[in-house]
Amino acid sequence: MANEWLSTPVWLLKGMTGSTPGVLRMADKRVALTTEDGPAFDVALTEIQETRFPWYYFGGGAKLRVGNKEFRLSFVRPNGAQDIPARLMAQAGVGLGGLETVVGKALDIRDGRRVGKAWKAVLSSGTTS
Repeated sequence: MANEWLSTPVWLLKGMTGSTPGVLRMADKRVALTTEDGPAFDVALTEIQETRFPWYYFGGGAKLRVGNKEFRLSFVRPNGAQDIPARLMAQAGVGLGGLETVVGKALDIRDGRRVGKAWKAVLSSGTTS
C-alpha cells in the first residue's frame, strides 16, 4: 500500500444540495469517516465493499459502500458548505496553525482532485485484495 496514513477534509453529501463536513482518515489499515455527529463508520479497509469514483465528480469525490450504506463524499468543498470544524481537524492530526491552509486547499478543485487520487490509490488497494 502506497500510503500507511492519510487524513483529509471531506464533505458527506446528503440529498441534492446538503452536505456535512467531516474528516476521512486511514491508519493501521482502517478507514474512518467522522463528522460533528460522531463516527459515520470506522472499518477495516477490506470491509469497504465497493468504491467508485464517478466521472461526474471529476476526480474530486467518491462513493463508498460500507455494510448496507452508501456514502457519497466530496473532497472539494461544495458551494455553501460549512467549514470543517477545528475540533475535527485536530482529531485528524492537523493543528490549528494548519487549519486555514488545509481548509483553503480543500476549497481548490485541483487540490481536491489530488486528494481524490490519493484516496483512490488507498481504497483500491484494500477493496481488490
